[in-house]
Amino acid sequence: MRMEKITHRTALAVLGLGSTLTILVAGAPAGAVPFGDATPTDPATVSAEAISDQPDWVIDPKVKTADQFKKSHWQKLSGEIVVAACGHAKDFTDSGIAKWWDTFDTSPLEFRQSPTKAAIARVFNPDSKFALPAGSSEADIQRHALDKFCNSSEVRTELLNALRTFSGQYGRKLKPGMDTDYAIVQFEIKKTQMQEALLIEEGFLKKNEDDGL
Repeated sequence: MRMEKITHRTALAVLGLGSTLTILVAGAPAGAVPFGDATPTDPATVSAEAISDQPDWVIDPKVKTADQFKKSHWQKLSGEIVVAACGHAKDFTDSGIAKWWDTFDTSPLEFRQSPTKAAIARVFNPDSKFALPAGSSEADIQRHALDKFCNSSEVRTELLNALRTFSGQYGRKLKPGMDTDYAIVQFEIKKTQMQEALLIEEGFLKKNEDDGL
């Protein structure tokens, strides 16, 4: 059981920090500053608009690099989010599962259209062996996609490959202010908070005052 949990968390790291980094590597335009090579900037120069259209985000000025993120409580929270989301993949409300994939889609890159929705449509198309029965709702397909992503290495590989493809096709440019190491780490902290807030709303996590939510 312990090895299963470790493998589960490692393979599903893409639900947290890895989701943005995968999209950045796959879809960043030529000439974009690679993550980890930029000089950390002063927190005041990071644009809240670039990070999220939600104003209630919390900056953690102590966390400026990916390594610091991994050693911080945000990494632990990311792991808890993965476990909660996967453990309740079939329990999301219709609006909740739509918000989950919308948040998953949130990226420092600007997209012409959603790479995540395109990837789900490709992997779970009606002719796919992973498809649900005809007549399933969009929310049913989205819950099914998360459940399979969490529990099937074959589906996870297919979905990540599709995500890389569509992120490369639909990625336009980095959002303003997203060209530094510090800004991307802060973006990840906000994305973690957005996922946590959604899971709290869905009843899958308890509210944690330390995260500013």
